[in-house]
Amino acid sequence: MERKFLSSAVTAQAGDLGERQIKVIASDPTRDRAGDILVPSGCVTSGYAPIQLDHEATIEKNAGGAKITVTDSRVEALITFLDEGKSDEADGACYRYKAGILKDVSVGFKPIEWEPIKGGGVRYTKWELLELSLVVVACNPAATTIERSNRSGRVDMAQLRRRAKAAELAIAPAIPKPAPKTKAERKAVVARLVAEDAAREEAGRLEIQRMTPAERRELVAGYLATQGKYEVEKFMERWGQFCSKKPKPHGFVLKM
Repeated sequence: MERKFLSSAVTAQAGDLGERQIKVIASDPTRDRAGDILVPSGCVTSGYAPIQLDHEATIEKNAGGAKITVTDSRVEALITFLDEGKSDEADGACYRYKAGILKDVSVGFKPIEWEPIKGGGVRYTKWELLELSLVVVACNPAATTIERSNRSGRVDMAQLRRRAKAAELAIAPAIPKPAPKTKAERKAVVARLVAEDAAREEAGRLEIQRMTPAERRELVAGYLATQGKYEVEKFMERWGQFCSKKPKPHGFVLKM
């Protein structure tokens, strides 16, 4: 599943929204900072998407649901948070988005059809919307939260703060101060992390070696076609022996 992080600066507060509803632009045709484009009219959706926290696909991290509307110019989502008291994390997220403290969203999607963009990047002409996540960091500067007030035109911030108080630690848990370690202990931790990374690397190498040439081609081609420039560069550092260096679509062509 791919993810695109979208900015959502507040531009309006009017509208017929419930106390636990906001409206956002989930996607538009603006080229994002990764150089990619999601074509809004290519969005495949049932009209509903779950709302998750930071793309964590668990029931515990579900904050509600969204009604999806697709047009040629953008994909809109009417987000409804879980009822008060059902989830501390949903209560905290509702307060933060209603207050304008957090403004960003991210679409989790499955690429269906795409084409390379001249100069780098990918234009996804058809894609399936799987979920919409509430996040902190944005990528697409054009996406916006277009409504966040309730039906009366006002948000009772004091009430929302009280509701969110119980969720403070769940949404933004305090990072415990690590206990002091001796030099020998620090060396042991570093050695363990290096060994774990090496084991993961070797496991990946063995898995690719067990694949047939056709399976390897499919794996690498799919990865190169759907990832951003940074991810592809990291991929090639590890698996470049499977590719040569000519654009298609990220500067590499399979040689298997």
